[in-house]
Amino acid sequence: MEPLPAETLLGLLRTYESALSELRATDDLGVEGLIVRLTRHRAEVIAALAALQGRPAA
Repeated sequence: MEPLPAETLLGLLRTYESALSELRATDDLGVEGLIVRLTRHRAEVIAALAALQGRPAA
């Protein structure tokens, strides 16, 4: 599978950030699993962006 372009990754990152912010604001324990999964996917996107730029992920 080919890596996604940086523009796509940045769009995904913005989407994950917005979704996480909204879910955390609900203060609903029922969405905790979803928050964990989105946080994991967000970290993967950050790592992919870092790889495109030739830097290690923070």
